[in-house]
Amino acid sequence: MLHRGARVAVVAPAGMPSMPDMEAGAALLEAWGYVPVLGPNLRAQHRYLAGTAEERGADLRWALTSPDVDAVYVARGGYGCVHLLPGIPWAEVVPGRMVVGFSDVTALLLALHQRTQAVAVHAPTLGYLATKSDAATREAVREVLAGGRETVLRGEVRAEVRGGGTEGVEGPVLGGNLCVLASLAGTRWRLQAEGALLVLEDVNEAPYRLDRMVVQLVESGALSGVRAVLLGEFVGCAAPAEAGWTLEELLVDLMAPLGVPIVTGVGVGHGPRNLPFFYGGQGLLEGGVLRVGRVLEAEGARRPATFAPA
Repeated sequence: MLHRGARVAVVAPAGMPSMPDMEAGAALLEAWGYVPVLGPNLRAQHRYLAGTAEERGADLRWALTSPDVDAVYVARGGYGCVHLLPGIPWAEVVPGRMVVGFSDVTALLLALHQRTQAVAVHAPTLGYLATKSDAATREAVREVLAGGRETVLRGEVRAEVRGGGTEGVEGPVLGGNLCVLASLAGTRWRLQAEGALLVLEDVNEAPYRLDRMVVQLVESGALSGVRAVLLGEFVGCAAPAEAGWTLEELLVDLMAPLGVPIVTGVGVGHGPRNLPFFYGGQGLLEGGVLRVGRVLEAEGARRPATFAPA
């Protein structure tokens, strides 16, 4: 997907990135044969954000629409992507442009999936990839950038949840950060998971807050028609040691009324293991293994990838 020497725009549409982390990320891209091109406002600061909405938006619009850019790598999550969505010229986003990020970038990935033919990839932000991700994650991201057409996530099926089994469950793979998705409910950028396989993760949220977010998504109708739920890592969200119950039990109980397969322990989240997946790519769930193919372009229309025999 990215040829050697491809120009990768590095932008910060949300929180302020650490410059040492950015230097490490740029060095990693260079080691992989790419040319990192830092957004003009990457070093800007405004309150808790990486610049004003105008500064961040200008960089993001450039990265998404410029003919001199081959891919977009988001520097850091945090908060702020939602500010920029109304100002993106969706019709001008280059078809096939790869955009990589996670956490707060969930809002951008979802909007790109719904409105463009970009190749959205849920994966560590660049600073995180360079300084906090494990070797397996970095290698998986490298393979995606280099042209990989399929990603694989593995977890554990919760057998007590009755959803008709987990063999051959198919659909586009959506999701990302639970808090961000809940915050989009009721907006024009909202999640609509009908027919989809949903991957969820979060960080530093109390269990009761995660409970609230799940209920918000369910009651808003966002999860109506979802085909499966895959729970990644919830870093810093564990129940108190004396609680007598676990966060996983809580989340499974909240999701059980959906009547679909639930898989836990998927290697996605804010920990060192944060494996990439093609956002909106066609997923095939068999047991606890989810294979996600890249969305292909054919005669100007999006079509799902097909899967080679396992």
